[in-house]
Amino acid sequence: MERKYQYLTCCVNIGQRDLEKLETMIDKGRQIKPDTFFKYVDFEELSKMMGYPESGNLTLKNDYAVNFYKSKWDKKVCYYMNHSAIEYIFV
Repeated sequence: MERKYQYLTCCVNIGQRDLEKLETMIDKGRQIKPDTFFKYVDFEELSKMMGYPESGNLTLKNDYAVNFYKSKWDKKVCYYMNHSAIEYIFV
């Protein structure tokens, strides 16, 4: 199944012109469960991108330092992951 939301960027790569979008996204974000997040974002692809194994003791789904959110990016629904205080944005 192809996922609807694709990786856009992370907060450390945001330019000055997108700073307000980032702040609004974080302000409007509501935390969701990992299983909900991964209905819309490809788990295997993101695990690989972040260097996590797909199974084992510490995966992307069970890492205590990772939180998942649903919000808006430039008035469009987005999902984002906060990993060690860095937001990874999917639109």
